Amino acid sequence: MSESVSFASDSSSSETEHFNLSESERPMSKTRRNSVKKSKGRWDSKYFITILCFMLVLMINIHLLMNKKGALADYLFDSPVGVPTVQHEELINHPKVYQRPVLPSCEGVPRRNLVFTKTHKTGGTTLTNILLRYAEKHHLVTGLPFGNHWELAGYPGLFDTELIDPILPKYNLMCHHFRYGPDVKKVTHPDHVFITMLRDPVGNFESEFGFFRDYPFPQWVGENGTIIDFMKNPSGLYNKQTPWYMRGKNYMSFDLGLEHESESASYIESAIEELEQTYHFVLLTDYFEESLILLKELMCMTDEDLVYLQLKTRTERVAVDPVLSEKIRSWNKLDTAIYDHFLAVFNEKIKAFGTTRMAQEVMKLRRNIAAVKQQCVESVDTQREHSWIQRNVLRKGSPEHCRKMNWGEVKYGDHIRELQRSWTSIPPQPALNLRENKLRATQIEILGEEVFQQTTKR
Repeated sequence: MSESVSFASDSSSSETEHFNLSESERPMSKTRRNSVKKSKGRWDSKYFITILCFMLVLMINIHLLMNKKGALADYLFDSPVGVPTVQHEELINHPKVYQRPVLPSCEGVPRRNLVFTKTHKTGGTTLTNILLRYAEKHHLVTGLPFGNHWELAGYPGLFDTELIDPILPKYNLMCHHFRYGPDVKKVTHPDHVFITMLRDPVGNFESEFGFFRDYPFPQWVGENGTIIDFMKNPSGLYNKQTPWYMRGKNYMSFDLGLEHESESASYIESAIEELEQTYHFVLLTDYFEESLILLKELMCMTDEDLVYLQLKTRTERVAVDPVLSEKIRSWNKLDTAIYDHFLAVFNEKIKAFGTTRMAQEVMKLRRNIAAVKQQCVESVDTQREHSWIQRNVLRKGSPEHCRKMNWGEVKYGDHIRELQRSWTSIPPQPALNLRENKLRATQIEILGEEVFQQTTKR
């Protein structure tokens, strides 16, 4: 008891003597010193054990992730679609600045040089019709497929300048199906505008599955198989020995000349960077009207140039629920990453253009399209050869521009072939049969002999 009182008394006197000292500087009693030492020892032990447990758990998780995917970065990038990954959040919060090609303003003068890398099942046939009408209007020298062909420059092989008709040093326009490759730049001018068009990968893949009824999906799931059947086990059904197998995975990336089966985080980033450096503008099928308005701005086109009739639309569509949608996006990982990136870029362009101004332009375009459809189209029917594809039935006696708006790329290409003989000098050409033989050899090497005739004459 006296010890306790004495302690209090000592404490009080000590506090009086050392009122100018901080707590840490004040003298400490023997009892208090022992208590502090014991307490400190207990906390040091707890702290050490906590740190040790945390490090052990962290090492176990890293080990499991590395064994599961081979690389931690790959695992993170394989997170379910729609859930931001480390890479996605980094891109969102700290977007990379890309070196994009720059064009001087056209200042009201329509541009004459354009390359359109036409991807499959993105609405490219409709846009190609718009561009071929633009070529006819401005007498643009156009690189074309051979007669009665839709595939340009050796498709599905990489772009081959010897498989263009006619063979010329340079072209003003190319807009038929070709697979992009480095040789494209050999036949373009320095001021060429490069564009392509992408579509949400879910809608794109569903459209591919419903449209391509020859190869490869029937070979994988049977004639009556569905997209749901394929997506139950896509990696098990996908077979590179099947003709046109590239349609079954990242087909937009294939058309863009990319390694469509490569899906590592590093390759995806390099692919996006390559596309950023190549294309001045990426149109989006899902915002087709807005895309046309931005294209008009880029090319100094007129409102009349943009009017169109929709071509090669399907009669049937499969409803895609969120679960199936996520599976499709995951299977087409490269297409998905590229689309998501350029969707963000597209939104930036809309914002820069002005949302109110864009809404006004879209309404004007819709009015013009409705007027032309009223003037030109009697009804909508299906193609005789492909009952799942719609076609416009034109009104009797409809004007010439109605007929041209309704032409596919093969018919319009043959029309341009004849016309441009009058507006450009075409030198003597290599024998057509020799070039067609080369095209045949290129396609047979990729597709196989037995399916060559069936799948190229489309």
